[in-house]
Amino acid sequence: MATQFFSSAEIQELESWPAEFGRDELVRYFRLTAEDVDWVNRTARGAPNKNRASSAAVCVAVAWLRA
Repeated sequence: MATQFFSSAEIQELESWPAEFGRDELVRYFRLTAEDVDWVNRTARGAPNKNRASSAAVCVAVAWLRA
């Protein structure tokens, strides 16, 4: 039998982005490292700039979600 550890509200919060980010969080999670920039440049080589922005968004989203 399955047991629910989190309430519906807690699950919704865990599955979504927060309404606001603090300055420390922005600096820590939403800044590309040199390695991130290299990856974006390699994966988006020859692609339009919007593809580079999408790749950069993936980098910062993964960093946030891993925290």
